[in-house]
Amino acid sequence: SSNSYNLSWRTQTILCNSYSLSSRIQTILSNSYSLSSRIQTILSNSYSLSFRT
Repeated sequence: SSNSYNLSWRTQTILCNSYSLSSRIQTILSNSYSLSSRIQTILSNSYSLSFRT
């Protein structure tokens, strides 16, 4: 009984760790998305600037 309890606790810990990892990956992805959209804005701004001159 204590062995199975230990195993389930370990499984729970692994699951919790993988959940926090996936949420961290999600944060990184959303950060990189906002970064890429910012780069796109900068690029389009510089394009309109070059077009103006």
